[in-house]
This record gives sequence, C-alpha cells and structure tokens, in this order.
Amino acid sequence: MSGLFAPPRLTGHGHGEDRRVTWLELFYDLVYVAALIQLGNTLSEDVTPAGFTRFVILFALLWWAWTGVTFYINRFIVDDVPHRLLVYLQMVGIAFMGVSVGGAFDDLTRQFALAYIFARVVLVVLYLRSWNVDKEIQPLIRIYVGSYGLGIFIWGASLFVSTAIAPTLWVAAMLLEVVAVFLPRARELQTRFAPHVHHMRERFGIFVIIVLGESFIKIITSTLKIAVNFDILLFSVLGIFVVFGLWWLYFSKMEVTDIRADHFAPYILIYAHLPLTIGFTAFGVAAKKVFQSLGGDYVKEPYLTLYCASLLLVVLGASLVDFSLTRSGRFPRAAWYVIAAAVLLGVMFLLHKPTALIFIVIVACLFAVLVAGEIFGSD
Repeated sequence: MSGLFAPPRLTGHGHGEDRRVTWLELFYDLVYVAALIQLGNTLSEDVTPAGFTRFVILFALLWWAWTGVTFYINRFIVDDVPHRLLVYLQMVGIAFMGVSVGGAFDDLTRQFALAYIFARVVLVVLYLRSWNVDKEIQPLIRIYVGSYGLGIFIWGASLFVSTAIAPTLWVAAMLLEVVAVFLPRARELQTRFAPHVHHMRERFGIFVIIVLGESFIKIITSTLKIAVNFDILLFSVLGIFVVFGLWWLYFSKMEVTDIRADHFAPYILIYAHLPLTIGFTAFGVAAKKVFQSLGGDYVKEPYLTLYCASLLLVVLGASLVDFSLTRSGRFPRAAWYVIAAAVLLGVMFLLHKPTALIFIVIVACLFAVLVAGEIFGSD
C-alpha cells in the first residue's frame, strides 16, 4: 500500500512502465464471479429467446460496469486507503446487483437500478479524485464524468417508470456512455493517453478465465454424487476438451500477437470481448443442460439451440479479436471460424434430436479441427 493518503498518478501510456494486475483487482473480480453465477442461474431457469435476451442485457450492463473500473485502474496508479475503500464500495454495489439479477426484470427492478447507480457514483468519485493528476488529461476525465453523470440521471429516471420500461432506459444509458467514448475529441484524448496494453490484455484475459470457470462450476454442480459410468466418462472427457479448446483459441492469439497499428483496432479488441464473454457464460449453462440430457432419448431443442448459439457468439467474438490483432500463420484464422460457424449452424438446424453423446462428439470433433488449425496453421 502506498500510504494513508497518496494522490493518484498517471500511468505510462501504451507500453510504458510495467503494469501488472494488482491483488486488489483480483479480489475485486471475485464479486463478479458471484454475480455471474447468479446471472447464469437466471438463464438456466429460462432458456427461451426472451430469457436469453434478458440475460444478454444484464450481462452487458455488468460487463460495462467492470470495464469502467478496469480502465480507470489502467490509467491511474493509486493504492492508498481512500482508493481501497472506494473499490470496496464498488464491490458492495456489484454484490447487490448480483443478488438482484434474478428479479431485475420483475420485482427487484428498482433494487438492481439503485445498486448500479451506487456503483456508477463510486466510479465518478474515483475519476474526480484524479482530477489534479495532470491538467492535460482533465478533458478526458470531464468526458467520462459527464457521460457517467448523464447515465446516472437516466438510471435514476428508470426508478420512476414501470418495470417494463426501465430496462430500455438502462440500455439507453449504456449506449449513451458508449457513444461518448467514440466522440472525436474522446478518441483523440484516448489515443493520446492510451491504455497500458499489457495491463489491458491481462485484465480482459482474467475476465475470460472467470467466465470459462463458470462452465466448470455449472457442470460440476450438476454431477454431485453421480456414479461415473462409461457414458458419463466419455461425455465428460469430450466436454472438458471443448472448454479446453475454447481456452486454446482465445489465449493462443492473445499471448503471441500484438494489436494492429490501426486507430480502431483497440476498440474492436475491447468490444469483441462482450459477445465473446456472453457466449462463454451462456455456454456454461448450455453445457450443464446437455449433460443433464445424458441418458435420455435426445437433447431438447432449446438446450441444443442455446449450446450452438453460445458457441456462435464465441466464434463471432474470436473473429473480432483476431481482426484486431496482427496477422500470422499460413492459413487465415477467419477461415477456421467460418468453418466452425457453418458446422454449428448445421448442427442447430439440420441435426434432428441427437443424443447427448452424439452431439458432444460432433462438437468435440469441430474443436479438434479448430485447435489443429491453430497448431499447424501458425508460424
């Protein structure tokens, strides 16, 4: 800890001074683990298109809250007592969002909104505390605080409308904040005070690990006190291979390639993680549902659709991540993603009532091809 009171200081831009993820950041992430487990449980209870839509909205709001704090810590170095207490308050807000997601579109709408407002106000306080760090970055802080302030106002308005309308205002507030990021002046300042690349990639990589971990949590909690037979063993080996393949496809790129020298490449990399992590989290729910279908006549259509749709989101996110990174390899990764998308669509629309074992064999074979492409198609 840097002391009882120590003013924030601006980090080195781009690839400047070495930035590592702090223990406080890792501790902060734990509250998102809990919130995402709760969010996954809500999807598990309703895998209809309407349920999936609600899941996507809530996930996007949680992800946007995490991203806001992540980029503040990326640009400013501070670890005094007030900073730790503010991060603690952030965790309180996220925790109450987590316990509210199950009723966010029903009886806990206002509770969820109040928790989000509280977390956003804390982020504004963090930025205001950094106002005097450097006069040149004050215009960027002003843009962030202004957009967050308007967002908080819209969230506040959602407290006085019907439950059916409130989520529309939440999405509008988030989109307003996203638009503010892409304003010409904001882009200019963000380029001038570029995020620290290593820290940014490490933080997003950790978030991916978190949502991949959800897959194991969902599957393992559905297999407690189950005697293992051949079918369960084979399904488990192939199912874990699919999760391993998901990890491989993401981290094999992120570890060895750089962000393209293009003005919009960093933005693409950041926002590609939204469909990517939505897909990973939904996949955990779908994997549990498919596993529970083992021993039955076939995988129910909603479970099959959710499983394939979640992997399609992963493929979309991975394609965008690849587009943001420098090219390498003898065979374009995008070609492998097109193949994967075509197979997933074929499974979703053409395969008629497959058993759980047949389904997992097909998906595992697909990921074997994708992983092989990464191994033999890279320089």
